[in-house]
Amino acid sequence: MEGKLEHPFCYEKKGATTMVIMIHGILESPRQFLRFAQAMKEVGCSYDVISLPGHGGTGEEFAKSNRAQWEREVQRKVKCYKTRYSDIVLIGHSMGGLLAMQAYEWNTDVVKSLILIATPLRVRVKPHMVLDGWKVIMHHVEQDDLGAFYAREAIGVGRGSVGLYYKWIPRYLELFAMVRQARKRVSNIKVPVLVIQSKRDEFVSKGSVYLFEKKLPRIERILWLKHSRHFRYDGEELSGILKECKRFVRHTVIQ
Repeated sequence: MEGKLEHPFCYEKKGATTMVIMIHGILESPRQFLRFAQAMKEVGCSYDVISLPGHGGTGEEFAKSNRAQWEREVQRKVKCYKTRYSDIVLIGHSMGGLLAMQAYEWNTDVVKSLILIATPLRVRVKPHMVLDGWKVIMHHVEQDDLGAFYAREAIGVGRGSVGLYYKWIPRYLELFAMVRQARKRVSNIKVPVLVIQSKRDEFVSKGSVYLFEKKLPRIERILWLKHSRHFRYDGEELSGILKECKRFVRHTVIQ
């Protein structure tokens, strides 16, 4: 996904009844959703692209943030808008999808549908993702090294010394705890869900989608991507994602 925006951004359309809240993943940033925001505007929705606590700043700030803060921020946003909008749609990428699933359970009265992109119910880290991450940490990313380049572009947290990254370990342990708990709550989701997953994802196993297929009561569609990855989205496939997201929102909340 594209852009150079670290800060949250929002748009409220006069008379709109639907608010779309977009939630990024761990270490990521709101800039992932620039084109998604434009797509939601085109279908007549308001949107809020949030920045989770500890993101958009330094690596130290990220290390001092935690899962509870991330959950509270999403809940704060939903509570803020549920008094003004009859329908809320949640879009989450990676860990953002896990946070969206939990926010739905806390707000079943107003969350009307979910779009879950690369949401990890099962994780399988491929070796080249580890290598790409190491290149980003060591600041050895070449312009033509697309895997590492897009991984670096997705990061919304300031980088620092190697010693700093050890302080991030508790955040990843919290992420894996969220993954385990999310597997238990899938069957509780009673609203339409659009699942988007790449077959070449370096972090999210295909088993995640199979669990969604097995346990989601109202899965609307699974959109499999052939060429995209966890951070890098093929141009043609991204256009297809945006088109499908607009169709899904029109169908589930704008009728």
